[in-house]
Amino acid sequence: MISKVRKHPIQRNLKKYKVAGEEGLSDKRGKHKKEDEVDEVELLRRQLKKMEHKLEFSQLEVRLLKKTEEIERRRYTEQANMKLNMKQLKQSVKKK
Repeated sequence: MISKVRKHPIQRNLKKYKVAGEEGLSDKRGKHKKEDEVDEVELLRRQLKKMEHKLEFSQLEVRLLKKTEEIERRRYTEQANMKLNMKQLKQSVKKK
């Protein structure tokens, strides 16, 4: 069975092969250079991105902890109010 192959991809690959050999045919999309292969600016850019990610994670963690404390504080207050109301209710029942 003969499959239909377009002319352009073959020409593009042939040109890559003539210029860079087999290395030119390898797919480099999505691959990152190692830290020893990048210049100082790119290295600093990567470090900045990591630090920004850490900061964002820390900020989310703080927000979560604050929200948790708020929920616990509300729950405690509600329980204390319920106990107080029950106490007052019992006292009012005794007086009658």
